Amino acid sequence: MTVQSANTQHPFQSLTPDVVLDALASVGLYGDGRMTALSSYENRVYQVHLEHGLERDTAAPHSVVVKFTAQNAGQKRKSAKSTALVLS
Repeated sequence: MTVQSANTQHPFQSLTPDVVLDALASVGLYGDGRMTALSSYENRVYQVHLEHGLERDTAAPHSVVVKFTAQNAGQKRKSAKSTALVLS
């Protein structure tokens, strides 16, 4: 049996809703606060609804799927950094 130390953080421990919205804003997309966690084995995947201003344009997506992956997922998870991939 392996016991993890109290200092060990899960890679996604700091992935809060604010961090998800900030990641979207960094690529010019602005969420309205509605998020749905989608099923994923190792990653964190969310459907995020966009602000109403973007929905008025029929060509613009109403929501996007955001995928956060842990760096070095196959190794010991020492890094809490994540990368985001936005799929519309």
